[in-house]
Amino acid sequence: MNWKVFPERLVSLAFLVLGILVIKFSLEFGYPLSGPIEFNPGIYPVLLGILLIVLACISVLLGIWRKGEVLKATGQAGGIGGKFTLTAVMIVISAIVYTLFLPFVGYIIATPLWMVSILLIIREKVKARLVILFCGLVVLTYLAFWKFLPVRLPVGVFFE
Repeated sequence: MNWKVFPERLVSLAFLVLGILVIKFSLEFGYPLSGPIEFNPGIYPVLLGILLIVLACISVLLGIWRKGEVLKATGQAGGIGGKFTLTAVMIVISAIVYTLFLPFVGYIIATPLWMVSILLIIREKVKARLVILFCGLVVLTYLAFWKFLPVRLPVGVFFE
């Protein structure tokens, strides 16, 4: 096995398995998916699962087409234990921490902090302009979910 392409193949496999699981569990909601397409709550997870499976297939095909050249253009080909793998693992860990703290801290506070942490993980300079952009994006998405879509995002203990 070529260890330099192992992380890419692992991500493709993870997308494929996740897509299949999302479709499997969303079909258990019991919403009808046959006949004319109706936009019910059960259709969105199925579409997400299909998208994940398509992205996994594209990733596999690109890996075969490039014949194992992993991120050569960006200079991040490191295989297992390289900078790319460490960065990917840190981003996943930060997403898990974000998900755990989201109910307590709330969407408005946790999301800009998570976005800044992603910039720090990928070693990008954190500029005030980006932080303002993040905060504005968070407020706009919160308002969109609150006003236009009847979806309640976590507010945390500070805004209850």
